[in-house]
Amino acid sequence: MPEVTPWAARDASDLVTDGLRRTLTREPSLHEPSVLAHQLVRRVLGADLRVARGVRPGFSNSTDLLFSPAPGIVLDSSLRLFLARRILTVNDSIENDLAIRDAARHENDSGDQVVSFAWTSVLNNRTTNEVKVGHVRENLLQGPKALFDKTASESAFFDHSWDFIGFHGREPFDVGSQNTHPDYIAGPRNTYAQNIIRDITFDDSLNWLKSGWAGDHTFKAGVSFSRNGALPAGTAANFIGLFTFPTDRPFNAADPTTYPFRFGVSMGQFDFNVIDHRLGSYVSDKWAVNNRLTLNLGLRYDWQGATPAEKNAFGPRLGFAYSVGGDGKTLVRGGIGKVFQCTQTPILITLAQRQVIAPTFAYDTAQVTSPAVTGTFPVKAGDANATACVNPVAGPTAGEAVMSPACKAFLGGLRAQVLAGGFINNPTAGPIIDSPDRQMQYTWAFSAGVKREIAKDMAVSVDYVGNRGRDLTAVIDINEGPINPATGRVTRLGVSGFNPNNVLNLPAAALNTTFVQVNQEQTRPEFNTDFNSLEVELEKRRPGELHAFTL
Repeated sequence: MPEVTPWAARDASDLVTDGLRRTLTREPSLHEPSVLAHQLVRRVLGADLRVARGVRPGFSNSTDLLFSPAPGIVLDSSLRLFLARRILTVNDSIENDLAIRDAARHENDSGDQVVSFAWTSVLNNRTTNEVKVGHVRENLLQGPKALFDKTASESAFFDHSWDFIGFHGREPFDVGSQNTHPDYIAGPRNTYAQNIIRDITFDDSLNWLKSGWAGDHTFKAGVSFSRNGALPAGTAANFIGLFTFPTDRPFNAADPTTYPFRFGVSMGQFDFNVIDHRLGSYVSDKWAVNNRLTLNLGLRYDWQGATPAEKNAFGPRLGFAYSVGGDGKTLVRGGIGKVFQCTQTPILITLAQRQVIAPTFAYDTAQVTSPAVTGTFPVKAGDANATACVNPVAGPTAGEAVMSPACKAFLGGLRAQVLAGGFINNPTAGPIIDSPDRQMQYTWAFSAGVKREIAKDMAVSVDYVGNRGRDLTAVIDINEGPINPATGRVTRLGVSGFNPNNVLNLPAAALNTTFVQVNQEQTRPEFNTDFNSLEVELEKRRPGELHAFTL
């Protein structure tokens, strides 16, 4: 069991929230921040530092720094500092044993790196204030081995000795292409991900106790701010290219029957910086009117930069608990509240990656006649560029194909057009555009019920619980028309059909483009949700235990 002081055990649980909480630690070494902080605290404040220690598999370390004043010193504040890191070293993933070792997908995840600082002040005998500042760092890196350096490194604390090269300063067309055969994969793996998460949070909460105002009150007020950043969210799947072979025979440049019959590659922008700002504030009052009735009143306001059209995200809350008879045996309770939910960052990343003016472009030769059948070098009739791309050359590893110089030259010119904004995103999947009036989704949650003691340490409760979800968002294909009765297939409206008078403000170059799908993030009443339930619970208490059965 970890060695945790009573002070730490009492207060460490709220250092950080939700999935960022790490309460088990290991013994710090002399060069770590915990020891330095201990020395600083003792020297400046004459305080005693308490450190929670322990070990958890999979975690490198985390440290809770908690101090209290030394004997004879009176302070009206307390400090809590939380440091944590989790390290995952390089993982080689061989998909279902189909990939040879050189084709393994490499992944480096440095995991959560969390710093949380909290300062609690006792302003008077009725008022306290707490300020929290947090910072989260997370690196999610994936791709072929050629994109990594120092892959044997086991230290990723604040990115020390962590070197992901990616495509920064590297030519994707020179890395080598994935060679996919029916029963195995060779060549570098064509996966790629670079998600650098950097979040900053700030919270300030004030508590005030007041008696004599028609009962006892516990007032709370607070404000919170967060900056959530993906710096960048990088995606470059298949930027090195993919050769598809009709047989399992290794590639031999002198034997046309071993050549591929399809080639595809993606190109363009691969790093997308996305930053989202959120602001929240609240006031609440737990009002003990008398020994029978307690009310909970509150109001919260939320704002998010990703939903600029939402200006009225006010969420009121009301709850009550009434002891019938005042003996505590029968309790009538209920409540209602409106809760807003922010748009998640992955939605913002997708909107950045799938714009109308395509930031990336997927080139595909399509499948040609199998050279294993014809016995001749593959040819794409009427397309010299595609023919060049399905006729690779031998790579540095025997049996593996890489792009020919002619194919590279063609793709280089194509990529230059993409980066210059010269391509409309009109492949099958199409673009995803935002709605100018997209709102923050919210839920009205409510409940009412009765709880009754039926025996010593035993109670039964019956509650109605419901909620109503509104302003929910989903992706809709706005280019989808009615089904053609003659063919049974979905028709396409065309730009003039889903975008009359260019109400969506699409780029001029897209107005005469033929699209398959055009997707839009929409807030629509069809997405509303309703939930109703009746819950019956039998609760049995024992010393130090609680057993509950819910239907």
